[in-house]
Amino acid sequence: MTSLSHLDLSGNILEGDLSSTFREMTSLSHLDLSGNILEGDLSSIFQSLSCSNKSLMFLSLESNNLTGSLPDFTKFHSLTKLNLASNKLNGSFPSTFERRSNLVTLSLQENQLTGSVPDLSIFRSLRVLQLQNNQLNGTIHAGLGQLSRLEQLDISSNSLKGEISVSHLLNLSRLHHLDMSFNSLSFNVGSSWVPPFRLDTVGLASCRLGSRFPEWLRTQTNYVSLDMSHAGISDTIPFWFWNLSSRATFINLSHNKLRGELINPSTKNITASSFSAIDLSSNLLEGSLTRFFGDYDYLNLSRNSFSGSISFICKSAWMLGLDLSHNLFSGKLPDCWSGFDLSVLDLSNNNLSGELPSSFGSLIGLNSLHLRNNKFSGKIPSFFCNFTQLFYLDLGDNLFSGEIPKWMGHMLPNLTVLSLRNNSFSGKVPLELCRLSSIQILDLSTNNISGVIPNCLCSFAAMTQKLRPPVDIQDMNGTFSSIGPYRDYISLVIKGFIYEYKNHLELVKSVDLSSNMLGGIIPAEISCLTGLISLNLSGNNLIGPITVKIGMLKSLESLDLSNNHLSSQIPSTLSNLNFLGTLSLANNNLSGRIPTGTQIQSFDASAFAGNPRLCGDPLPKKCIEEGAKADENNNHKPKNNDEDIFLGLYISIALGFISGFWMVCGVLIFKRSWRYAYFRVWIHLYDRLYVITSLKLASVRRCFQA
Repeated sequence: MTSLSHLDLSGNILEGDLSSTFREMTSLSHLDLSGNILEGDLSSIFQSLSCSNKSLMFLSLESNNLTGSLPDFTKFHSLTKLNLASNKLNGSFPSTFERRSNLVTLSLQENQLTGSVPDLSIFRSLRVLQLQNNQLNGTIHAGLGQLSRLEQLDISSNSLKGEISVSHLLNLSRLHHLDMSFNSLSFNVGSSWVPPFRLDTVGLASCRLGSRFPEWLRTQTNYVSLDMSHAGISDTIPFWFWNLSSRATFINLSHNKLRGELINPSTKNITASSFSAIDLSSNLLEGSLTRFFGDYDYLNLSRNSFSGSISFICKSAWMLGLDLSHNLFSGKLPDCWSGFDLSVLDLSNNNLSGELPSSFGSLIGLNSLHLRNNKFSGKIPSFFCNFTQLFYLDLGDNLFSGEIPKWMGHMLPNLTVLSLRNNSFSGKVPLELCRLSSIQILDLSTNNISGVIPNCLCSFAAMTQKLRPPVDIQDMNGTFSSIGPYRDYISLVIKGFIYEYKNHLELVKSVDLSSNMLGGIIPAEISCLTGLISLNLSGNNLIGPITVKIGMLKSLESLDLSNNHLSSQIPSTLSNLNFLGTLSLANNNLSGRIPTGTQIQSFDASAFAGNPRLCGDPLPKKCIEEGAKADENNNHKPKNNDEDIFLGLYISIALGFISGFWMVCGVLIFKRSWRYAYFRVWIHLYDRLYVITSLKLASVRRCFQA
């Protein structure tokens, strides 16, 4: 098809090698094969397209499985758009380019490119340069500053290093999208520098911007999104910052060392009502928030030192996500929750107290609720049964009491995490909890719960699977504005330490019923939970043997059955748990030999302490072998072996003494020369010692006389 100029086969399931497909297509100007599963070496593909080097203007091979390194694409004289994103390209940029190019768009993101960003100043027409999500690990050439028509520059999520100076940004007057996030770049532009651009997107996360708040930011009055998290800023937030842009919808200044009060109410009354999402977490901010609040989609002020009441939230009329965790807020919750449509609420690790107000029950859209480590009290309110969309519920480390409601099992069908740890709950574990087929973390530890462990554990379907897709918390419209899906977290005690799981929460499957008053046996149905990585039943009144089916929990990394009344032998199937890193069976009534296996024998003896009838490695108490038992049965017969042994010993000592004495003394008696030599040695030694002693005494006398 030598006359064909436009070919679009994108978005199919085409496969095969492209290396020699287009050799005779001399008139091709537009080629789009993106979104397939095509293969081939990129240099060979460009070689097959060489007949179209004067006509080809648009080439998109995005989202395929192409390999190889980048060829010199300036050989295509008319090429204006080149999209090779989302392939498997490797290597670095060509060392040189043949000629100037009219390229307008260059998209190479999401490959495996390495090396530096070279001098691209020959691409004077370039408007879009996308190199994000590669493995670039060199520096950025200052020629970048000569691309005066550049509008979008994205080099984020690489390993680029070195300084960004004024020359890198000198002539970028048309730039409106700048993202250099997640590299090891350092800005060295000076406090008086005035940028030539006005940005819509400012992405400088993880770049070293210096300890002072960037003064050049005062000129950026039109930005929509600003991310300067992890930037090493150690300063106060200036007042002018909040008046910069009326278009701002997302601001992220988290993980810096910003200090002071957020807004000084005696000087200026500022609200940031135009922001859809703001993240100031993990800083050194303090004080109250009476004058800093607005209508946000998402507000994250966690891990600071804010204090006082949280009644300021009543000034807001709309919110989807609120995180005030790890601060110093105190007092009771205000009774003004009726107007909110929250999907995420995190008030954990504060000093909040009292019972939950009645308006709290209007938060029927909650997906995630964290109230851990406060002083909330009372029973779990009945209005919790309205939270039918709840995935994560963490009420741990509070003063809640009463029985665990039975309705949780059928009114909260989506629960993935349920933590009631360290409260004062009593009663039994409701059988209705077994309806929670999506539960993967169940923590009821350190309460006053009695009864038996339910034998319906096989109904926890999510724990019977090793892998499960992550749960993304989303608002009613699908995602949080500007920040995308919210990934939740949970704090767990595993292997004796507190861990916070977030990025891979879907892999964590845990049951913790420790430190209660549970009795009865360990149900055999627990073996259904093959995806479980942590099981803690310690500190209860469990009796009977450890189920032999315990070896079916092949994913188990931590097992604690200590401080119970378990009896009988340790099942040999325990040695099948190849991933077990923590084990404690201490303080039970277990007996017999500890099963052999490299995994079990590697544990410390303390894992089996407090079981006086246990024996075998790693305990110092060794087991009595069968042969030894047979010898013990014959111990009642009288034996004289001990007397015979001692008699022989005495005779041997006497003979040895006599032989040794005459071997030395006999020779001296009969051998005159040896006898003279022997006594000369002793006389010489005596004379030497006598002279040394006399000299020392004379020296001491002279010292005293002096």
